[in-house]
Amino acid sequence: MRPLKLVMSAFGPYAGKEVLDLKELGTNGLYLITGTTGAGKTTIFDAISYALYGEASGDTRDSKMFRSEYAENSVDTFVELQFENNEKLYKVTRSPEYMRLSKKGDKYQKRQASVELILPDGKVITKSKEADREIKSILGVDKKQFSQIAMVAQGEFKKLITADTKDREKIFRDIFKTYFYEKLQYELEGNRKAVYGKMEDVKKAIKTTIGFILCKEDDVLKIDVEKAKEDKLTTENLLNLINQLITRDKEEKNKHEEEQKAVDNKLKEINGQLELAKKLEETKENLEKVRSVLNTKAEEIVILEEKLKSAKKKQPQIDKLNGEIAKLQDKLPKFAELEKLKTTLFKREKELEIKQNEINSLYQKSKVIDEQIKVKKIRLDELKTVDTEIVKTDNKLKGIRNRISEVKSLHKELNDLSSQNKDLERLRERCVKASDKFTALSQKYLDNHKAFLAEQAGILAENLAENAPCPVCGSTTHPCKAEKSENAPTKEQLEAMKVSADKAQKTAEKIANEASTLSGQIKNQKETIEKKAVSLFGEIVFDNLPDFVAEEIEKFEIQEREISDNREKLEEKLNEKRKLDKEIPYLDEKREEANSKINQYKTDIATLNENIKNTRISIANNSKELEFESEQKAKEQLNGWINEKNTLSRNIENAQKLFDGEKSDIETLKGERKSFEETLRDAKEYNIISLKESEEELSKEKAIHNSIISEAKIRLDSNERALNQINEKSSELIKLEKEYSMVESLANTANAKLSGKEKIKLETYVQTTYFERIIFRANQRLRVMSNDQYELVRREEASNFQRQSGLDLDVKDYYNGSVRDVKSLSGGESFLASLSLALGLSDEVQSSSGGIRLDTMFIDEGFGSLDGETLELAFKALMSLSNDNKLIGIISHIEALKTKIDKQIVITKDKVGGSKARIVLQ
Repeated sequence: MRPLKLVMSAFGPYAGKEVLDLKELGTNGLYLITGTTGAGKTTIFDAISYALYGEASGDTRDSKMFRSEYAENSVDTFVELQFENNEKLYKVTRSPEYMRLSKKGDKYQKRQASVELILPDGKVITKSKEADREIKSILGVDKKQFSQIAMVAQGEFKKLITADTKDREKIFRDIFKTYFYEKLQYELEGNRKAVYGKMEDVKKAIKTTIGFILCKEDDVLKIDVEKAKEDKLTTENLLNLINQLITRDKEEKNKHEEEQKAVDNKLKEINGQLELAKKLEETKENLEKVRSVLNTKAEEIVILEEKLKSAKKKQPQIDKLNGEIAKLQDKLPKFAELEKLKTTLFKREKELEIKQNEINSLYQKSKVIDEQIKVKKIRLDELKTVDTEIVKTDNKLKGIRNRISEVKSLHKELNDLSSQNKDLERLRERCVKASDKFTALSQKYLDNHKAFLAEQAGILAENLAENAPCPVCGSTTHPCKAEKSENAPTKEQLEAMKVSADKAQKTAEKIANEASTLSGQIKNQKETIEKKAVSLFGEIVFDNLPDFVAEEIEKFEIQEREISDNREKLEEKLNEKRKLDKEIPYLDEKREEANSKINQYKTDIATLNENIKNTRISIANNSKELEFESEQKAKEQLNGWINEKNTLSRNIENAQKLFDGEKSDIETLKGERKSFEETLRDAKEYNIISLKESEEELSKEKAIHNSIISEAKIRLDSNERALNQINEKSSELIKLEKEYSMVESLANTANAKLSGKEKIKLETYVQTTYFERIIFRANQRLRVMSNDQYELVRREEASNFQRQSGLDLDVKDYYNGSVRDVKSLSGGESFLASLSLALGLSDEVQSSSGGIRLDTMFIDEGFGSLDGETLELAFKALMSLSNDNKLIGIISHIEALKTKIDKQIVITKDKVGGSKARIVLQ
């Protein structure tokens, strides 16, 4: 990264806009930033750091303090930096948050912070966080890392040399892209935790499985089972115990299953005999039931036969009812026709009534419309002149308003003239005061000028000696020498008085010119107003004009209101006339429409009267043919006959059905009786009580065997399942323990957790290679700067196995042969070591594959702590960088550096107007 142009506006001690074209400093060598204390030398570095990262170069300055206290309110605070990186151009502009007066100057307003980053492709970024990420990506380092390797800020150079392993680890991670090793460390530790978790899960699963081992309460192995659940058995003994339990339960289960089979066979034989005995008893009972039912059925069938004969005697009555029903069904449709005619008659009579009411309503409506048309035409005739009256009123109103506008315009000009007269009075008063001030200051200058000249004579006379010629008159005698005055002004004071008098004179002349100009404008304005007044009112005294104009405005405004009120009334009449013009034709149309409907209704009524007459004749003719007074009565009679017929028919059908069913039941029962009698003839007798007692005893014996078998089976299932799971989990645990042993070793090694070993992480170990190369490059300069006394060395043995190590730094002193902590160096020695390390880091960064280029370095003070010889050595080491295409900026008060470094940024400080910066090339 190489800065090309820096612009600072109202930033720090710089009140205005300072532009530094850093390209003038070249691309290598040294340049000096010089100036008095507090002039703003460090602010150059702060501005570059702020433009890049939004922060100052050190930790003691807040970005909210960047607003210059010397800046005018109208000047914005910002920093603009153009820089080159990897042969690409970038431009970044930042403005901090600060308070400034509002445009009115009555209160302070907050100005929000802002940023604008322009990339080589023209893309513009204005969001702060996005711009910060982009710059870090461009440069490859954040602000803290940039400060440590490229910008050695005032009072902070020791931080680079005294940083511990943890701090250097973070710096090197981004610079040399070693975060992949850090990620590997995290992944290995994650794998270790994952495998450990799996191991614990398997152990828990095995412990849970042991809880499911079952054993008989009276078994001698019960004690060993309790030991297993308390985790007091080895895995081998545990597996042997489960196998013994399974073997015992299998033997017991098999034994009782064999005994149960014998019991089942006996039960089967007894159950067969019981079944035959039960069937024989059921057959006897069924035979008695059938014989009893047959006796009852023989009596019932005689009664049913008599009922059937009685029901069949009603058949002639059923045939007669069928004839009557057929005749009445033929006449039913005529009732519907009669009802339809009556309905039609009712509708037509109702429609006739409606038509007659409507025609009466239309006659009334036509009469009302005629009356409305008559009234509206009379009113329309009264309003026929309203259009002409409105035109006349509008013309009159327009003339009044034009008159008012002209008079008001004249009134405004009179008011403006009055204001100008007041301004002229104030200018004249200011002119008198300015003239008086000029007179006083001019007189003061003349009096002091006279005193100054007299003082010069006193100064000259002070050196005159008797017999020595006067340099003015040549006389060798000096009888009345002039004397010095104690109150005489100096030349500078006199010149200041003259400047004040001249300034007062210019001010007085300026005010006089303004008054003269304004007086001429007032005269011209007055002439213009007089001409307008004459054209409006005729001859009138000018002084009376304001009052006269006000009276005229009031008079015309009253007339305007009166005419406007009349105009509104005429507008109402015009709207009424327009409304009547629309309403009268509309009413004519409605009247014609009503008359047309009246004629149509007359025709409809005549037609309806004829239809009603014909319908009444048809109703009379149809009524004569029907026996019943209504269709309802006819249907009631029809339904009565049908119900009577159906009842008689159902009686015959039911009687036949009961007789046939009873006859069929008797035949079936006779067949069952014969079958039961044949079965009993050859049957064997059984002792049912004895058989049931034997069955009960065998069932109890079977239940005991079942219970024992079931309990053994439950224990077997649970124990076999436990055995399989423990075997499976044990194999899994052995594999996991082997895997954990390997993963733990890798994770502990990579993350520096090995007991009794140095705490060097994998990433740190990789970084030591870069660190040793940085130290090698740094020592090339430190040996020169320290006159071969010091050399930096990486500490290879940790001082404490409890803290991270690997990137700690010691210093070797060749004068006494000692190796000690780098923190033991003095202030000047620390500066040289820090500078060497920063240069070494910069060299390594650019030569490594990281892709980061730092072509510029900044050093703020530190040289004041060096003696003359050491300063010369440090200067030579820095000058050697000119061959490395690196440009280094140095802040220093050392006079020796001012004479040695020909490229300089010179800062000058003004107590009132702030600081200025310029580039000087000697």
